[in-house]
Amino acid sequence: MAGTGVYNGKILEHRHLNDYYSLLTIEVPEIAMYAKPGQFVMVACREQGSLDPLLRRPLSLHNILADDGQIQLLYQLRGKGTTWLWQRRPGETLSLLGPLGRGFRLPPEVNKAVLVGGGIGNAPLLPIAQVLAQFELESRFFTGARSEAHLVGVEPIAALGIPVHISTEDGSVGRQGLVTEELAVYLERERPDYLYACGPLPMLKAVVKLARQYGMAGQVSLEETMACGIGICLGCDCGGKKVCKEGPVFAIEEVVLND
Repeated sequence: MAGTGVYNGKILEHRHLNDYYSLLTIEVPEIAMYAKPGQFVMVACREQGSLDPLLRRPLSLHNILADDGQIQLLYQLRGKGTTWLWQRRPGETLSLLGPLGRGFRLPPEVNKAVLVGGGIGNAPLLPIAQVLAQFELESRFFTGARSEAHLVGVEPIAALGIPVHISTEDGSVGRQGLVTEELAVYLERERPDYLYACGPLPMLKAVVKLARQYGMAGQVSLEETMACGIGICLGCDCGGKKVCKEGPVFAIEEVVLND
């Protein structure tokens, strides 16, 4: 894979968005030069010389600033690794393995697309949204979260001029309910020809079901626990496919979503 390797990245900015999410801006031209929408990096969330925690953490590329040699990682505070990452400050260095995986593609037949994200699943959708905007393709963004506090990564997509439809389970912002409920209403009324999605497994299952029901092509990015990031350990197997290497992005017609 072009440009893939282990590189040291310098933290330029680390902004805690709220108690759950944080945005890292990292200078790492070796990755920014080759990264594609939907790819990810494996971050060593430990002190230099330490092996605790042993495994790197996979984080989606939220923004690729190739001209500046920078990437942005939008992540959720979850466990030991991200707790360590949360404490990092500008000027510090991170060990990054990447860019990794098969990302989002833009087939030539796409004219009207929908983006669907749930929670932190919004993170990898910005780069493909930028591509859609660059080619002036009509698109809409449907996003859902438990509450307003868990809604993240919306503003950069809205800033592209893409209409946004928000759903929250508690009704604290947008429409109360699941994102797939509002998506279903839209698909009954409109006929987009392509779909991009990333989010929790129950959401993806519902999205794939809707896409197949309405005869839509598309791609989904899977969130799976992984150890190596290069297809060796088989820890991220999903329906016989290695998410880290053959994914994380799969065509709707080929994806198998396990419980």
